[in-house]
Amino acid sequence: MDFSHPWSLLPAVIFGMVGMVFFLQGKKNVNLPLLGIGIVMCVFPYIITGFAIQCLLGVLCLVGGFKAMRSELA
Repeated sequence: MDFSHPWSLLPAVIFGMVGMVFFLQGKKNVNLPLLGIGIVMCVFPYIITGFAIQCLLGVLCLVGGFKAMRSELA
């Protein structure tokens, strides 16, 4: 992880925690898309170092995760 931007740790921690919740929820409900999104959200902060790209990718994963949860309920 590159900490060149002073706020780069905050989205990494937040998206990592949300990714863990998505992973556990996907594992519990056998929802493979949600499980995959959870894994991606836990791993991408270590790979993507740009603050803006981290936030953009995190928001896209959040939207995908919530859509995966809603499609399970329908």
